[in-house]
Amino acid sequence: MPKRNFRQNLPPKVDKTLFNKQILLYKKLTNDYRGKQDMIRYRLRELMADYQFKTGKRLTFDELAHDTEIHRTTLSKIANHRSYNTTTDNIDKLCKFFKCNIGDLMEYCELEN
Repeated sequence: MPKRNFRQNLPPKVDKTLFNKQILLYKKLTNDYRGKQDMIRYRLRELMADYQFKTGKRLTFDELAHDTEIHRTTLSKIANHRSYNTTTDNIDKLCKFFKCNIGDLMEYCELEN
């Protein structure tokens, strides 16, 4: 992802300290913040691969969304976004579908400082 230069083309009357705080908040909210943090990692893609191996049929996000009644976009975010925050209802539905424990679906990753 290319780095964005937010400071260029600023009007001359903008308070730069307030602007810097807003940039930091934006980066934290968009996962563009490069600081090392502990996080929960979802293993949805691994579970989908195991399911495909066991059953011999391909499992897509559309099929999983239909079977679990979780929106396909939500499943994609769980699989692709680092430390995505989802509801316990979605976690419950995924565990029921894959017949697994919570520890099989998600894991805690402690990152070094």
